[in-house]
Amino acid sequence: MRSCYILILLLCVCLTFSCNKTTESVLSEFDLVEAVMWEHPDSALALLEKMPKPAPSDKLNDATWCLLYTQARDKNYIKHTSDSLINIALQYFDSKNDWRRKAQAWFYKGQILQDLNKEDEAALCYVKVKDLLNYFDEPLFASLVCQTLGRIYRNQQLYDIAFKEFREGIHYALKASKGDILSHAYSELGRSFAECAEWDSTQYYFERSLENARLINDLYAEAMCIGDLGVLFRAKGDYEKALRYNKEGLQLNIQQGNIRNLAQNRLNVGTAYYQIEKLDSAIFYLKDALQTSNIYIIRGANMMLYLIAKKQGNYIEAIDYNEEYLIYNDSIKNIDKTKAIAEVQVKYDNEKLDNERKDLLLKNDRLQKAVLGAGILFILLVSSIAIIYQRKLWLQERHIRKAQEEVQRYLAKLHDNEVAIRENQELIQDYSEELEAKGGLEGLVNNQSEQINSLRDRIKYLQSQNTEFQQEINKYAHSVKEYDEWVFTADKLSKQNLSLKKREQFLTDYINNHVDLFRDLREKPRNTPNWTYIFESIDILYNRFYRRLREEFTLLTNEDIQVCCLIRIGLTTSQIAELFSISAPSITKKKYRIRERINQQKDNFLTDNMALDMYLKKY
Repeated sequence: MRSCYILILLLCVCLTFSCNKTTESVLSEFDLVEAVMWEHPDSALALLEKMPKPAPSDKLNDATWCLLYTQARDKNYIKHTSDSLINIALQYFDSKNDWRRKAQAWFYKGQILQDLNKEDEAALCYVKVKDLLNYFDEPLFASLVCQTLGRIYRNQQLYDIAFKEFREGIHYALKASKGDILSHAYSELGRSFAECAEWDSTQYYFERSLENARLINDLYAEAMCIGDLGVLFRAKGDYEKALRYNKEGLQLNIQQGNIRNLAQNRLNVGTAYYQIEKLDSAIFYLKDALQTSNIYIIRGANMMLYLIAKKQGNYIEAIDYNEEYLIYNDSIKNIDKTKAIAEVQVKYDNEKLDNERKDLLLKNDRLQKAVLGAGILFILLVSSIAIIYQRKLWLQERHIRKAQEEVQRYLAKLHDNEVAIRENQELIQDYSEELEAKGGLEGLVNNQSEQINSLRDRIKYLQSQNTEFQQEINKYAHSVKEYDEWVFTADKLSKQNLSLKKREQFLTDYINNHVDLFRDLREKPRNTPNWTYIFESIDILYNRFYRRLREEFTLLTNEDIQVCCLIRIGLTTSQIAELFSISAPSITKKKYRIRERINQQKDNFLTDNMALDMYLKKY
């Protein structure tokens, strides 16, 4: 029986090798794709999509198609969400002496890693490409590599290395004799000097870029250079020159029908007119800038129009523009970046798993064909093996799905407990601060002491639950070793979400402690505060906090509203008492009266275990 199995295995291997003979020549269609790739990448992508993907058995053409398809998508500015195709190309060409294809495969692997927010891994890919450039001469590609690597170093603030890469990119661009690449190389170096505030060098390279763009009559590159110069002179405070370049850039974009950049150009021109005190002209361009679907531009234009209306004394218009600004600002803030990253990661994992399953199905298909070719005698035996194998895969996948569901459930509970622990700790801190200010209010002190002890017991219980949940997560992660990366990613996203909440609290505290208006309330409490300015600032920073409080709780007095605003920006009971020149217990009594008025209007909305300070900070 054992010798029979060996014979079957040898026969299957022989048939597999006979079926997997690959073509050693590249398809002629790829020559046409490469001929139009640099100048017309959209045409190259269309040709590749019409062409049927070569079979995996034809490894050379399959790898070439995967590489060219990835390159075409990249040049059409389509964001990459998976590295499955480029991995096929990289796996093939990395073992060959085709240096150009190998370098291209590593380069686009780096591009995909950048789109997946793995910049450090992408940098390693580009460094490898730099080493491969010594084996072939293609200056246009070399300039692209140097500029891409330079941008990464610039993002990491490694400016000396970035300068070296961009200068090398200029060298290759001059050698390639392709004008638009040279303009981009000059502009990239200029932008690097701009980040270091070296304005003379910045201006020099921007002007070289503009000179080259005009020499080759490239209106797109010329508009880019003029825009860079406008930004430069605005940073230097030379608003007249900034206005001149911004208007010139606007005319160029109108001339070439570049509708996408017109709204931004008009916003820049309107801002420049505002800076030189020509408010009527500024209003004209800023209102034009509002005719776009770009919410960032609309937000900026409304802010500028608000400042102009306020300066002109048109307070009704100023309020309207400020309302529009706050609406769009809230829309931008509500973009959940963590959710977007999680969606990309899930999509990437699903595509990777789907490709693995497809490869497995292809292997099964080849195995079945090989066995069928061996004869009728082996059909029953191979079918039995296939059924057992498929059942094993099904059981394994069911086990994996169950493990994934359990890990997700425990991670969700773990995250909810962490949030509850954090809220309870903040509540304990608020109660403790109030206890310090209550003096002889014995009944209230005993009541809140009991609440503090109850909250501490609750925190201990949640922490013990988290320990149990973590043990369960580790158990499932250990039982599904091949999905360690998935478990780690899910845990990381959960921790990132909690970290973002802590970061939000940190930034709020930082604003309260460093903005001059709020810092003066703490350091100079004896000064008479400008309540109008305080209310206006709080509305801007905290989503119309003052206005919403005034509209929703009409029973609150002016002094109640003032106390609520001071609590919202983080002042303690003692600091508020000093500001009003009264004792801390008096402020505590005011808080209880505010609580009673809120409950009176909201039907006992605030329960005994909910501190007024905590409610206002979340309001």
